[in-house]
Amino acid sequence: MLKILKVVSLSLVLGMLAGLSSGNASAQLIEDVDLRIKDSQAIVNIKFSLPVHYLRHFPVSKGGDLQIYFDIVSSGSDVEVRSVDETRKSPPSKLVPAFTMVVHDLNTQPRLSIQFDRVVEYEVRAGAGNRSFILTMPVNAAEGAGEPLPDLPEVPEVLPDGAAAPDNNVPEAPPAGVPADSPTSK
Repeated sequence: MLKILKVVSLSLVLGMLAGLSSGNASAQLIEDVDLRIKDSQAIVNIKFSLPVHYLRHFPVSKGGDLQIYFDIVSSGSDVEVRSVDETRKSPPSKLVPAFTMVVHDLNTQPRLSIQFDRVVEYEVRAGAGNRSFILTMPVNAAEGAGEPLPDLPEVPEVLPDGAAAPDNNVPEAPPAGVPADSPTSK
């Protein structure tokens, strides 16, 4: 009897595990957000867990509250996105203003709302593979972007054995506007 009970219990556990694995998985729509700098531009890559189709955004190029409208493309996978609003904060950076993203209206007209902590100029486009949006903004539009970089430490020059030191006794060039052969240039 005990042996039959163990087999039945094991069968029930295996059946429950199989039922869990065959069901639809639930996921967040925003998979990741990363920030990089290229040619004085801050590039924010908003990656999605499912394919999306960019439709439009508003305001077009400048604002404190950006709305990006999109459709979720059927991918044939079992992944199901939760229909509740999803909120994400921007990665910490002194190069771009802080922002908060909220995904709205997944069951009707999906929309990504981005609220910046101040008005910024930007460009928005669909990323590669229909799984991301690219948000580009000038680095100089961010706080701290104009701060000078710290001075690099001075490092003494190290010469290989037997190498001649540079000639530091080179005569100075005459001041601008003074001919090289004039008495004041010597």
